[in-house]
Amino acid sequence: MQRFLSLVLLIGIFLQKSILAQDVNQYQNILDIKAYPEVKSKTAGLFSDQGAWFGFCLLPDTSSITGFGGPWVLSDKKWISVSLAQVEFKDENQKIIRFTKIGQTYKPGIIESIFKANNLELRLSLIFGEQGIAYEYATLTNSSNTRVTVSFSWYGDSWHKISADVDNNVFVKLKDDRRFTVYQGQPNSGFIVDTLKNSYKQKSPERINLKSGEKVTSWIVFGLSFNSDERLAEQRVISKNFNDALQQLDKSTKRWNGYLESVLLKQKSEYDVIAVKSVMTLISNWKKAGLDLHHDGLVPSHAVTYFDGFWAWDSWKHAVALSLFEPELAKNQIRAMFDYQDSLGMVPDCIYLDKAENNLRDTKPPLAAWAVYETFKNNHDTAFVREMLPKLEAYHSWWYKYRDVNKNGWCEYGSTDGTLEAAAWESGMDNAVRFDSVKMLHAGGVAWSMDQESVDLNGFLLAEKKFLSELYKVCRIISKSNKYYNDYQIHKSKFDLHFFDIFKGYYFDVSIATGNKIDVEGTEAFIPLWANIPSKVSAIGVRNIIMNPNKFNTFMPIPTLAADNPKLDVNGYWRGPVWLDQAWFGVMALGNYKFTDDAKGLTLKLFRNADGLLNDKPIHENYNPLTGERLKAPHFSWSACHYLLLYRMGYHIK
Repeated sequence: MQRFLSLVLLIGIFLQKSILAQDVNQYQNILDIKAYPEVKSKTAGLFSDQGAWFGFCLLPDTSSITGFGGPWVLSDKKWISVSLAQVEFKDENQKIIRFTKIGQTYKPGIIESIFKANNLELRLSLIFGEQGIAYEYATLTNSSNTRVTVSFSWYGDSWHKISADVDNNVFVKLKDDRRFTVYQGQPNSGFIVDTLKNSYKQKSPERINLKSGEKVTSWIVFGLSFNSDERLAEQRVISKNFNDALQQLDKSTKRWNGYLESVLLKQKSEYDVIAVKSVMTLISNWKKAGLDLHHDGLVPSHAVTYFDGFWAWDSWKHAVALSLFEPELAKNQIRAMFDYQDSLGMVPDCIYLDKAENNLRDTKPPLAAWAVYETFKNNHDTAFVREMLPKLEAYHSWWYKYRDVNKNGWCEYGSTDGTLEAAAWESGMDNAVRFDSVKMLHAGGVAWSMDQESVDLNGFLLAEKKFLSELYKVCRIISKSNKYYNDYQIHKSKFDLHFFDIFKGYYFDVSIATGNKIDVEGTEAFIPLWANIPSKVSAIGVRNIIMNPNKFNTFMPIPTLAADNPKLDVNGYWRGPVWLDQAWFGVMALGNYKFTDDAKGLTLKLFRNADGLLNDKPIHENYNPLTGERLKAPHFSWSACHYLLLYRMGYHIK
């Protein structure tokens, strides 16, 4: 199926004494998204919201362009323009007024740029409304003591073909039927299109007389759709909101204030910025349903072109954090993955706008029931639990049918195509040292397993039994609740005997052929403690290794591989860097067994020692455990999830 795209610009003008004031916000510029788009450049970070598949950046401080950078379109993986919509002002003699930028900010839910020219101030603001439709406002203030006459118009150009349709709308043509459309609003003066320069401008600039202290506000709307049906739906939303376009600014502010009220702890601290940055990161990665994605969800990072779909493991984590402040999105993120659950019960690894790209070679670790349980805890939607339970149960059963090659009750990671590559992906730890000597075993048909039973996988599955028990209890299906709880207790009683090394005081994967432990100390051993499986005695052994500075208590704590392992590679993806989900599992593990001071100490190091976290740098995919250097993808959703969850645990203020 071809993807279709349209970006809508709708122009209107309002003359008024004042515009809705933004709340004064202490979280200005906690993320630096300044850039100058170029035709072949990538994006390093955007402002996006409400599920839009596009976003904008702030232009460099030295730029005099009276517009915002972009947009960048994730679904097309490209910039459309340096600045697709700019505003131009002329004085009464029709001489262009040259503005100088004096400031710009990125705050939760809004970007702004401020310009000055003599006694005129120009403020550009951009927010997103429902259905991922963006509103840009240009407010000109006369700060002189006399009346001023100005005329203004919107204009822009693109690196792609610009044309006009029969209704005098302007659209930027991309491949196939994808387009960015400029719709006429008020004033309805039409556009002049230069097809050679791929540019447009208003035919008749609007002439305004401003008294001293008076303001005029013009607004423009950006929308994005993938096909004609979506374009019609988008136009209906724009038409509905046309007469109260300025109210969208207030609605956006209230929504973002609600987000922050939901996540910030009552006791203020210097680490509140981490929670706010986490929410901003998550919402910037929100992408709405479209084409073969049937529900909204989050991409891992809008700043990396290959992260343009939804991943299962990521989705479960996203949902838990989102349930704190945007519960409907949390539920839809879960639904999006289960939309592609197959008849056997398996959920794909990842899904895309074009389902032909979906990865069905493997799944991801079983955290779906945890996600549903935590989402229910935060919004008490029993209908959602009832909707998901049959799907969760089928998924849980799938593991024991297709990933327990010797049918001993302990599962393995595997793949549907027999490749180790896909099996490693299924673990989520693509190149982990513990898999270096793995071979694949065929159980028949599409069932292939690694030749080792993984401690984290079986810890997740035990936790899932407990979550399923609780969810069935919520639905008052007591027989099934008891079934899963009893199953949990049976497996729990055997767990340490199978996976715990009493001499080393740590958990390990187990070889199917020999029954020997795979002697690699990694973060997978934290999962039994997260799931409350072991006794305090076993937990003490794990705690001692976690808190050893030569192993996991590094400068930036909790590398995925013990720091004294000779195979440690601090830039090696899952062979040493710090991943925030694993760090959170470690802190949770310590907290579950009342090692409170240890949990606090690690939390503070994770907050203080991650490069740029407390200033304006983005949250990254992973970090160097020895230096705190930011690694891999910026603006990474699951890292933001777990930083938010770490913050909400409150160890930094205990």
